[in-house]
Amino acid sequence: MTTAQTLQLLAAALLILAAILNLGRARRHEDALKAKNARTSGWLFLAAGALFLVLALGFRE
Repeated sequence: MTTAQTLQLLAAALLILAAILNLGRARRHEDALKAKNARTSGWLFLAAGALFLVLALGFRE
């Protein structure tokens, strides 16, 4: 495993962690708009984390 792959895996893990935290935070908001924004950012972080994970594992076809 190269250094670039290791850094991509680390970035993917951090993005997925941020997604989980944002999705969990959305449940605690009483304001509907803040909850929606937290859910949206959570799903975007999850998508970015999945993309980094795919790139790190080498599925670039």
